[in-house]
Amino acid sequence: MYHLRVIVLVLIISFGLVSTAVAQPKVIVNGTTLTFSVEPRIEQGTTLVPMRGIFEAIGAKVVWYEDTQTVSASTGTTQIQLVIGSKTTFSNGTPVSLSVPAKVVNGSTLVPLRFVSESLGASVVWDPKTEIITIDTKIRSNLTPSHELTTKEIVALIQPATVFIETHRGQGSGFLASADGQVVTNAHVVRGSKWIWVTTNDGRRYSATIKKIDNAWDLAILSLDSKGTFPYVKQLRHNYTVSPGEEVVVFGNPYGLAGTVTKGIVSAKRPWSPSSAWLGTITTIQYDATTAPGSSGGPAINMYGELIGIHFAGHAMKDFSFAIPTEYYVWLSQRHNEYSRADDWRSYWTENWEWDNVLNGIGQKMSNTENTLIKSYIIENEMLPALIRIRGEAGVYHPQYDPIQNLHQLYLRSLDSLFSFLFAFTMQEKNPYRSDPSLYEKGTTAQRDLARFNTEKERLSNQFK
Repeated sequence: MYHLRVIVLVLIISFGLVSTAVAQPKVIVNGTTLTFSVEPRIEQGTTLVPMRGIFEAIGAKVVWYEDTQTVSASTGTTQIQLVIGSKTTFSNGTPVSLSVPAKVVNGSTLVPLRFVSESLGASVVWDPKTEIITIDTKIRSNLTPSHELTTKEIVALIQPATVFIETHRGQGSGFLASADGQVVTNAHVVRGSKWIWVTTNDGRRYSATIKKIDNAWDLAILSLDSKGTFPYVKQLRHNYTVSPGEEVVVFGNPYGLAGTVTKGIVSAKRPWSPSSAWLGTITTIQYDATTAPGSSGGPAINMYGELIGIHFAGHAMKDFSFAIPTEYYVWLSQRHNEYSRADDWRSYWTENWEWDNVLNGIGQKMSNTENTLIKSYIIENEMLPALIRIRGEAGVYHPQYDPIQNLHQLYLRSLDSLFSFLFAFTMQEKNPYRSDPSLYEKGTTAQRDLARFNTEKERLSNQFK
């Protein structure tokens, strides 16, 4: 779904200063004066410079995400992300406000020089008398660890930022991503919940609401009902720099066992779909750290203390699990839209697709046989148990908005009438000498209820396209 390609970028870089001089600034990197194909200029008090050679000069690697119009650059353990047209950018996951947003002018991408250089670990000095900008990559200005940490040090660094999430549907894991209480977890942990409680590592408990959600990526951002300040995961590492063989530490609450830490290695990076309800795949990170139900939403951390992904799936007895790469969380956090009716619809559609996929699979199996006894056997041993399980899951699903709530009631009614008909059909097949006079009526009711549900579902699908 999201294709990325490494490209050579021409970047015009802005440097914050106030100057009325006509002379154009000169940029020196590690003692070498850079030359540009386009004359530097000043825009809104910010110096813009075409910087084709700047990333090569400071040893940075650049990735362009075309679908989201995002530029990502990295050196060593530091990554920055800039979205075209957005004044909010990120340095290792920490939001930074820019006076001039990233933009494209005449095919060149404009980005802020000081932010780019200092975020990537270089020292930047501006001399207003000579109008010379001096960049030195040997003098590091960031606080990213330059060496690997021990597992004990990583636990001390990350554990305070992990959280335990409870809803009326179940439980899961997550982590604090900002000092003001922004929590990251999986969409499947929190969607359809009447209430959400988040317990921090120090035992404090807060109510939370869904702020943003993306069901295709299985990610959600929660907002805590608190004005306090929280420890949070500060450093992020992007997917393309993660390699098989790297060690990874995974935090979570499997089976409700809060504060669980496991360790493994990155096994591979492979295309995978976090939600089978949505077409397309993303590049996920596979590792062998042990996880179990309840681990979903926990942070996966490398040995530099950096977030490399958000755990979303695993097999407790098979030693392989998967994480959604960090950049998908960053993209979600940069969206301006808050949780809405459209998000509520997409969440419900995702869950409903999973339920119907199970029933349709059994229904297809039934349609492939003409033998009534075999069909009755499939109904009794597969379809009815599946209906009971799905009715239980659907019964505790709670949409937030009226249109989706009304649709959900139609779905519950259709499940009940379908169960009533199939149960009566099975009982009659077991005892053909004892007919059920209401069987035809039950079948008609089931057809009518399913038709009503499908009609309303199609209407909402068109409304929220």
